[in-house]
Amino acid sequence: MEFDPAVAHIYAEALLEAARRAGTTDQVFEQADAIYRCFRKDSRLRRFLESPRIPKEGKHRVIDRVFRARVEPLLLNLIHVMLRNNRIENLDDTLRLVYELVEESRGIIPAAVTTAVGLTEEQRGRLQRTLASRLDLRFDIRFRVDPDILGGVIFKYRDRLIDGSLRFDLQELQERLMGVAID
Repeated sequence: MEFDPAVAHIYAEALLEAARRAGTTDQVFEQADAIYRCFRKDSRLRRFLESPRIPKEGKHRVIDRVFRARVEPLLLNLIHVMLRNNRIENLDDTLRLVYELVEESRGIIPAAVTTAVGLTEEQRGRLQRTLASRLDLRFDIRFRVDPDILGGVIFKYRDRLIDGSLRFDLQELQERLMGVAID
């Protein structure tokens, strides 16, 4: 099956609702985040789970061996269900959404900041405080570096994008100059 972002959202919400009823939201939150980070750091397990060459029965055995003693039964069951329903390619996005939904329920909004060069801890803290005070929201900001933006900052949260990059400003200037009639 193909990746479908709506599928990841459905699984994440179902897992969190079950965790709320079981009183294990904090544990599921921490474990889902740990597995997500593991998938991002080392893609071997994800490639194994997504491989069409490996029979599902073998994948289920590996899931049990790797996770049974380490994660909440609800989270373990989610992985098995997604594998059984041919939705395992949505697992890392589902785990990311679990993190984001729990943080949002705690009043913390996931966000991303992209800069042309890495920021120091002091700069990150100052930027985070400035954004929080100006927007009156608390953010969990993931910082990344993209030299292609040339300078400035791109800030994303929820469905909003604030592009203060030099690349954006130059593109805007180019569009205005292209629209100027020359006599």
